[in-house]
Amino acid sequence: MTASLGATRMRVSMKYNGVPTSCESFGYGEVEDYTVTISAVLGTTEETEIINSIKVYPNPVNEVLYINKPNGVTLLDYKISNILGKIVIRDEFISNSNKIDVSSLTTGIYFLSLTTDKGKVTKKIIHQ
Repeated sequence: MTASLGATRMRVSMKYNGVPTSCESFGYGEVEDYTVTISAVLGTTEETEIINSIKVYPNPVNEVLYINKPNGVTLLDYKISNILGKIVIRDEFISNSNKIDVSSLTTGIYFLSLTTDKGKVTKKIIHQ
């Protein structure tokens, strides 16, 4: 990887009916600037594989979502966000529980962000 760590600017441009070049002026299109933060990869490949092996079921879900995790991984807390990014449920896992009550959610697509002692993982869930 050759990217420098830290904040950097990224420019995205689109030109109507053509390909824009750098520093070009054009009549129809759009140019947007973004700040992107490049950060170091946290954790080892082994930890990443462990975190990515966490499964949630059933999916789609109606009432209770279960989390299947490898031995040696401790679930710490979670948050569920709607498709717009608004957090709708946030809580901590108690007594090594591996289930989440989602019965209060309305029908739709959500993102479950789990924090473990090995790192974080996000899973897409569908509530029926």
